[in-house]
Amino acid sequence: MPRRFLVVFVVFSLCAGCASEKTSDRKVSVKGNDSTASIAGTVQLALRSGDVKNVAFTTVRLATQEYHVLTDAEKEASAFDADLLRDARTTGVMSLDEYTRRMDSLHSMVASFRTRMPERSAVPAVASVQTNGNGAYIFQNVVPGTYWINVDAEVGINYVAWTVQVTVRAGESVHCDLNNTNLEYSFHF
Repeated sequence: MPRRFLVVFVVFSLCAGCASEKTSDRKVSVKGNDSTASIAGTVQLALRSGDVKNVAFTTVRLATQEYHVLTDAEKEASAFDADLLRDARTTGVMSLDEYTRRMDSLHSMVASFRTRMPERSAVPAVASVQTNGNGAYIFQNVVPGTYWINVDAEVGINYVAWTVQVTVRAGESVHCDLNNTNLEYSFHF
């Protein structure tokens, strides 16, 4: 297959079970140090085949600053598959102007992604951990406050990312799974 720009967006409907499974910021009291907290969860991605892939051995960052690589418009642009756009144009379902506009949006999104990824990596992390083979992670001894959990990973040929806000209080443990229900974006090119 020749190298060409192809964008695939993972949507929540890809995993029938995930849509009903609500990611939660459930707070469960734990015994131990009353002045700190912990944040734990798993990082998993539901595939079109119905399989769930653990995002293993990847970095999970805990930051005090929110940062998104793509704007909402760029996320919308990533939802279009270049091959489907080409087919729609070829069959006359889409005008040349609309095809050109959408392809330009895709190219702009990729340029923005490449420019802003280093900026996201530069956002200071309070802590970072690696997921284990099952995609599980845990931050311990977290000072109470509001944080953003950031994950940027390559799963197969897809670039995937999560930016999820969590708030922790002293002596509590927050469970926050990262999956298709709170996925920031997924695409490949």
